[in-house]
Amino acid sequence: MKSRSVSIVALALAVFAMPAEAANRGAKRIGFGVAFLGDPTPTLVSYQLKFNVNPHVQLTAGYGSINTGSVAIDPSAPQATVSGSLKAFGAGVRVFPLDWSLSPYIGANYSYASGTGSVSLSGSTVNSTDGSLSVIAASLGLDWQMGWGLNLGAGINYFFAPAALTDALKMLPQFYLGFFF
Repeated sequence: MKSRSVSIVALALAVFAMPAEAANRGAKRIGFGVAFLGDPTPTLVSYQLKFNVNPHVQLTAGYGSINTGSVAIDPSAPQATVSGSLKAFGAGVRVFPLDWSLSPYIGANYSYASGTGSVSLSGSTVNSTDGSLSVIAASLGLDWQMGWGLNLGAGINYFFAPAALTDALKMLPQFYLGFFF
Protein backbone atom coordinates (compact mmCIF):
# COMPACT_ATOMS: atom_id res chain seq x y z
CA MET A 1 0.00 0.00 0.00
CA LYS A 2 2.81 2.39 0.90
CA SER A 3 4.61 1.74 -2.41
CA ARG A 4 1.39 2.44 -4.33
CA SER A 5 0.96 5.79 -2.53
CA VAL A 6 4.59 6.70 -3.23
CA SER A 7 4.14 5.79 -6.90
CA ILE A 8 1.01 7.94 -7.23
CA VAL A 9 2.71 10.91 -5.57
CA ALA A 10 5.82 10.50 -7.78
CA LEU A 11 3.66 10.34 -10.93
CA ALA A 12 1.70 13.44 -9.89
CA LEU A 13 4.92 15.36 -9.21
CA ALA A 14 6.37 14.31 -12.57
CA VAL A 15 3.26 15.43 -14.44
CA PHE A 16 2.94 18.77 -12.67
CA ALA A 17 6.69 19.49 -12.73
CA MET A 18 6.82 19.25 -16.55
CA PRO A 19 6.59 22.58 -18.35
CA ALA A 20 3.15 23.09 -19.87
CA GLU A 21 3.06 22.58 -23.62
CA ALA A 22 1.54 25.53 -25.46
CA ALA A 23 -2.02 25.06 -26.66
CA ASN A 24 -2.40 23.47 -30.11
CA ARG A 25 -5.99 24.67 -30.48
CA GLY A 26 -4.91 27.71 -32.52
CA ALA A 27 -2.87 25.70 -35.03
CA LYS A 28 -5.23 22.79 -35.66
CA ARG A 29 -8.73 24.20 -35.87
CA ILE A 30 -11.09 21.63 -37.42
CA GLY A 31 -11.65 18.25 -35.82
CA PHE A 32 -13.97 15.29 -35.63
CA GLY A 33 -14.47 12.75 -32.92
CA VAL A 34 -16.50 10.09 -31.17
CA ALA A 35 -18.00 10.69 -27.73
CA PHE A 36 -19.22 8.14 -25.23
CA LEU A 37 -22.12 9.43 -23.09
CA GLY A 38 -21.22 12.85 -24.46
CA ASP A 39 -22.79 15.53 -26.61
CA PRO A 40 -25.45 15.38 -27.84
CA THR A 41 -27.29 13.95 -24.87
CA PRO A 42 -29.00 11.47 -24.41
CA THR A 43 -26.99 9.05 -26.55
CA LEU A 44 -24.48 6.36 -25.72
CA VAL A 45 -22.22 7.06 -28.71
CA SER A 46 -22.22 10.26 -30.74
CA TYR A 47 -20.21 11.74 -33.59
CA GLN A 48 -18.90 15.27 -33.24
CA LEU A 49 -17.55 18.01 -35.46
CA LYS A 50 -15.41 20.58 -33.63
CA PHE A 51 -14.06 23.99 -34.54
CA ASN A 52 -11.44 25.89 -32.53
CA VAL A 53 -12.39 29.56 -32.89
CA ASN A 54 -9.17 30.45 -31.04
CA PRO A 55 -7.02 28.68 -28.39
CA HIS A 56 -9.66 29.46 -25.74
CA VAL A 57 -13.01 28.77 -27.47
CA GLN A 58 -14.25 25.62 -29.22
CA LEU A 59 -17.62 25.13 -30.95
CA THR A 60 -19.08 21.62 -31.25
CA ALA A 61 -21.92 20.01 -33.20
CA GLY A 62 -22.95 16.38 -32.96
CA TYR A 63 -25.32 13.56 -33.84
CA GLY A 64 -26.11 10.38 -31.97
CA SER A 65 -28.75 7.67 -31.92
CA ILE A 66 -29.96 4.76 -29.84
CA ASN A 67 -31.91 1.79 -31.17
CA THR A 68 -33.00 -0.79 -28.61
CA GLY A 69 -34.28 -3.37 -31.06
CA SER A 70 -36.88 -5.68 -29.54
CA VAL A 71 -36.34 -6.49 -25.87
CA ALA A 72 -38.43 -8.89 -23.79
CA ILE A 73 -40.19 -7.10 -20.92
CA ASP A 74 -40.05 -10.21 -18.76
CA PRO A 75 -37.68 -13.09 -19.64
CA SER A 76 -40.33 -15.60 -18.49
CA ALA A 77 -42.82 -14.08 -20.99
CA PRO A 78 -40.83 -13.49 -24.22
CA GLN A 79 -44.00 -12.68 -26.19
CA ALA A 80 -44.21 -9.25 -24.47
CA THR A 81 -41.55 -6.90 -25.93
CA VAL A 82 -40.62 -3.25 -25.93
CA SER A 83 -38.66 -1.46 -28.64
CA GLY A 84 -37.59 2.07 -29.33
CA SER A 85 -35.25 4.43 -31.10
CA LEU A 86 -33.95 7.91 -30.47
CA LYS A 87 -31.99 10.42 -32.55
CA ALA A 88 -30.28 13.48 -31.07
CA PHE A 89 -28.65 16.55 -32.59
CA GLY A 90 -26.74 19.06 -30.53
CA ALA A 91 -24.40 22.02 -30.37
CA GLY A 92 -22.18 23.44 -27.70
CA VAL A 93 -19.32 25.67 -26.74
CA ARG A 94 -16.28 24.95 -24.58
CA VAL A 95 -14.05 27.58 -22.98
CA PHE A 96 -10.42 26.73 -22.14
CA PRO A 97 -9.01 29.16 -19.55
CA LEU A 98 -5.38 28.01 -19.91
CA ASP A 99 -2.98 28.18 -22.87
CA TRP A 100 -1.96 24.56 -22.46
CA SER A 101 -2.49 21.50 -24.65
CA LEU A 102 -3.87 19.72 -21.57
CA SER A 103 -6.43 22.18 -20.22
CA PRO A 104 -9.56 22.18 -18.09
CA TYR A 105 -12.71 23.43 -19.77
CA ILE A 106 -16.16 24.65 -18.92
CA GLY A 107 -18.95 24.39 -21.46
CA ALA A 108 -22.62 24.66 -22.32
CA ASN A 109 -24.57 22.26 -24.55
CA TYR A 110 -28.00 22.13 -26.16
CA SER A 111 -29.46 18.92 -27.62
CA TYR A 112 -32.71 18.14 -29.37
CA ALA A 113 -33.79 14.49 -29.27
CA SER A 114 -36.75 12.77 -30.89
CA GLY A 115 -37.78 9.17 -30.56
CA THR A 116 -40.39 6.48 -30.87
CA GLY A 117 -41.24 3.48 -28.76
CA SER A 118 -43.71 0.63 -28.74
CA VAL A 119 -44.91 -2.27 -26.63
CA SER A 120 -45.90 -5.49 -28.42
CA LEU A 121 -47.63 -8.64 -27.30
CA SER A 122 -47.18 -11.75 -29.45
CA GLY A 123 -46.04 -9.61 -32.38
CA SER A 124 -48.99 -7.16 -32.29
CA THR A 125 -48.36 -3.58 -31.19
CA VAL A 126 -50.34 -2.81 -28.05
CA ASN A 127 -49.11 0.73 -27.45
CA SER A 128 -46.79 3.11 -29.27
CA THR A 129 -45.62 6.63 -28.67
CA ASP A 130 -43.33 9.23 -30.10
CA GLY A 131 -41.98 12.43 -28.67
CA SER A 132 -39.14 14.87 -28.41
CA LEU A 133 -37.21 16.73 -25.77
CA SER A 134 -34.67 19.50 -25.49
CA VAL A 135 -31.72 19.01 -23.16
CA ILE A 136 -29.66 21.85 -21.69
CA ALA A 137 -26.44 20.93 -19.90
CA ALA A 138 -23.29 22.49 -18.51
CA SER A 139 -20.03 20.59 -18.78
CA LEU A 140 -16.77 20.60 -16.90
CA GLY A 141 -13.76 18.51 -17.84
CA LEU A 142 -10.22 18.09 -19.07
CA ASP A 143 -9.23 18.21 -22.77
CA TRP A 144 -5.90 17.28 -24.33
CA GLN A 145 -5.22 18.28 -27.94
CA MET A 146 -1.78 17.00 -28.92
CA GLY A 147 0.47 18.76 -31.42
CA TRP A 148 -0.06 16.12 -34.11
CA GLY A 149 -3.87 16.34 -33.80
CA LEU A 150 -5.02 13.59 -31.41
CA ASN A 151 -7.69 14.85 -29.01
CA LEU A 152 -8.64 13.07 -25.77
CA GLY A 153 -11.02 14.29 -23.11
CA ALA A 154 -13.21 13.44 -20.17
CA GLY A 155 -15.70 15.40 -18.17
CA ILE A 156 -19.08 15.64 -16.52
CA ASN A 157 -22.35 16.88 -18.04
CA TYR A 158 -24.72 18.48 -15.52
CA PHE A 159 -28.33 18.64 -16.76
CA PHE A 160 -30.60 21.65 -16.23
CA ALA A 161 -33.54 20.71 -18.45
CA PRO A 162 -35.87 18.95 -19.02
CA ALA A 163 -37.30 18.19 -15.59
CA ALA A 164 -38.09 14.58 -16.61
CA LEU A 165 -34.39 13.97 -17.23
CA THR A 166 -32.99 16.01 -14.33
CA ASP A 167 -35.28 14.32 -11.80
CA ALA A 168 -33.92 10.92 -12.77
CA LEU A 169 -30.37 11.86 -13.64
CA LYS A 170 -28.47 15.01 -12.67
CA MET A 171 -25.02 14.20 -14.09
CA LEU A 172 -23.33 11.84 -16.52
CA PRO A 173 -19.65 11.36 -17.27
CA GLN A 174 -18.46 11.82 -20.85
CA PHE A 175 -15.40 10.56 -22.67
CA TYR A 176 -14.28 11.46 -26.17
CA LEU A 177 -11.51 10.94 -28.63
CA GLY A 178 -10.93 12.68 -31.92
CA PHE A 179 -8.49 14.17 -34.36
CA PHE A 180 -7.82 17.76 -35.46
CA PHE A 181 -6.41 19.00 -38.78
